Amino acid sequence: MQSEVNRGITAAATGEGPPKKGPPLEATKVNRRGEVLREDSHRGLDVPKVVTDVAISREPNKDGLEKACLVFLSILRFRNDMLWKRRSKPLDMIIGEQMEWLREWRSLHANPKGVSNGNACVRDSVRWQKPKLGFVKCNVDVAVWEAEGLLGTGAVVRDDQGHLTQGFTTMNVGRCSSHEAEAIAFREVLSWIKHMPVPKVVFELDSLIVVQNINSSAPNNTEFGSIIQNCKELLGSRSRWKVQFVKREDNSVAHAMAKLAKLHARDSEWCEFPQEIIELNVQDVISH
Repeated sequence: MQSEVNRGITAAATGEGPPKKGPPLEATKVNRRGEVLREDSHRGLDVPKVVTDVAISREPNKDGLEKACLVFLSILRFRNDMLWKRRSKPLDMIIGEQMEWLREWRSLHANPKGVSNGNACVRDSVRWQKPKLGFVKCNVDVAVWEAEGLLGTGAVVRDDQGHLTQGFTTMNVGRCSSHEAEAIAFREVLSWIKHMPVPKVVFELDSLIVVQNINSSAPNNTEFGSIIQNCKELLGSRSRWKVQFVKREDNSVAHAMAKLAKLHARDSEWCEFPQEIIELNVQDVISH
């Protein structure tokens, strides 16, 4: 078993594919529409080159060191999962998730006060805040049941007094990276809310990379980029629909809704809410 694990690490890191023996490392990802989700790989990162550059350089740069450390941590996680669980996500997916974390960390520290541009806004939020007069706020989040290959989408709409007005939950089937899951959840919510008479909406997501990509005009030919493009098309030219980042701890109501999605496999609209959701919302409003 140990040799199988080592062969798997070497093959995945060099791009030669998974080992011939042992548990399958690839999982077909399918969303609720039946679309096959392609692997987003590790965002064009040349893993062998990153490791080699750090190994042969006497004074490797900070960027190279950070990436190399995340590659080594990803390999360790892959090895441990294979050794103890006899299964693992593909190594390139693990590396991709680590690179996403690194980008988010850099962005948060590079823009401590937040930036705003167009439909998207990144702000430094301390607590959940009521929307401006005449607006509604829609918080969106996703819950992931990795072992079962399930993604739960949850959204809650609140008026300018902080009152719960509507909610939405749905399920998707498949395994994907965390930022793909967040983008899929946002796409589902946009598909739902576009039929509602709400001309002024502030959407809040706790995935900085999704918010930044919604705001970016740079091409992205990955599956993640395709989902982002779907979101942009749904946003269309609605100038009063804003998308902004919110810290995870300020998005607890939407996350609780996302976890409820598992109990309601089909699309569900909510006008009455469980006591747990009501209490979380009261905490948000009181802290405002």
